[in-house]
Amino acid sequence: MLATWLGLAPCCWACTAIPPAPLDSAERAGALRARSLEDPELHRFAAESVGLALPSGDEPWPVAALATSGLYFQPRVAIAAAELRRASAAIESARALPNPTLSIAPEYSLNPARGESPWSPALQLDWPIATAGKRGHAIDRATADALAAHYALASELVAVERDVHLARLELAAAERAAQILAQEAEVARALVVAWRQRVELGAASHAESAPAELAAFTVESELAAARAREAGARAALAAAIAIPSASLASVRLVPVEDSADSPGSPERTTLALTQRADVLGALARYAAVEATLQGEVAKQFPDLRIGSGYQWDQGQSKFLVGLSLDLPIFDRNHGPIAEAVAARARAAAEFDAVQTAALAEIERSGAQAAAARERADVLRASAAALSAQAARAEASHAAGAGTRLDALSARALALRAARELSDATSSAAAANAALTAALAPARDDIAAIAQFLADREEP
Repeated sequence: MLATWLGLAPCCWACTAIPPAPLDSAERAGALRARSLEDPELHRFAAESVGLALPSGDEPWPVAALATSGLYFQPRVAIAAAELRRASAAIESARALPNPTLSIAPEYSLNPARGESPWSPALQLDWPIATAGKRGHAIDRATADALAAHYALASELVAVERDVHLARLELAAAERAAQILAQEAEVARALVVAWRQRVELGAASHAESAPAELAAFTVESELAAARAREAGARAALAAAIAIPSASLASVRLVPVEDSADSPGSPERTTLALTQRADVLGALARYAAVEATLQGEVAKQFPDLRIGSGYQWDQGQSKFLVGLSLDLPIFDRNHGPIAEAVAARARAAAEFDAVQTAALAEIERSGAQAAAARERADVLRASAAALSAQAARAEASHAAGAGTRLDALSARALALRAARELSDATSSAAAANAALTAALAPARDDIAAIAQFLADREEP
């Protein structure tokens, strides 16, 4: 008996010990509020995993740097990376060989012969052997599941970059709208003053000045709403990166440029329908279901158990060798096979659904981008004409040939047109960004990102 336990001791020494890692909500909250774009680990992540040097000091931050920060801080990226680690560990579980079973079954005789011990020690060793390639099918399924998790992480990376880009464009649009509205409010106030002067001089009635008063009130209200929109957009950008708003307040941002060119093309659409992360993930999930089906088919063949034993029977050493297996008399695994066949059909339909949704997203984003560009082109011509008209009215007033009211009214129209044009170009830029994300193939640095995040989470 002692020899048996001594033989098992090395097995115990090879066990893995994982220390407990309890969470402290107050500590995690403090770390969350302390997040900053100056975090040295963030800069190391960008350099080592993404190959991007982030701005330092007082340098302004471009959209790409902000998006990379979102990849580092966003919890949903960490969740997807952790799921990838779990799925990868499942491959090791599938590869593991089943351990043999050691049974100790001593016998005790109630009426032993004189001079003989009542005890007869016996040992039994049972070796399970999987047949019909069951272990290989299990490895195939775990590998496919890990690949699906890999592309699920890739999908999250695309989504985070898209959200940060759209939030940055919204902030730029809100800032421009507030700037133009501030100029409109200044002109509207000047118009009110001019109309009031005319009323005081008896050259106009209160009814004639009322539209100017109403226009000034409307512009002031829109300016307040634009400033609230700007504050909300800044908070939304911080949320997209997953940092506190205060950490973003002191960061200078590179001005964004509104792209007028469409990123779409039939070739890119075809590529996206085969290389997008969600499409590849659906394909991997189908492969996992296929491996499951083959595993169920293989279960029709029983596994073997080879047993060997030893018994010391009153001075006689007795060795036993046995072979056992299940007899497939009542159950040939037909039910689980039928379930797996149906699951495979569903996985194929789900793959078609993912491709269909991807095509719909691409076409919808492309249509929105084209409509926004067309609207911007129309407004661009109108805004240019009104701006030229305002310049002529101001020059005429300066030369004494026109009234101040005419010049202010023309400037108000030009500013309103400029605001509409700014809104249209911002909408076009946002549509282009959404289309770019919809067309994006799976990135090739997923493993490096996942590894860095895994190392960061190690205790």
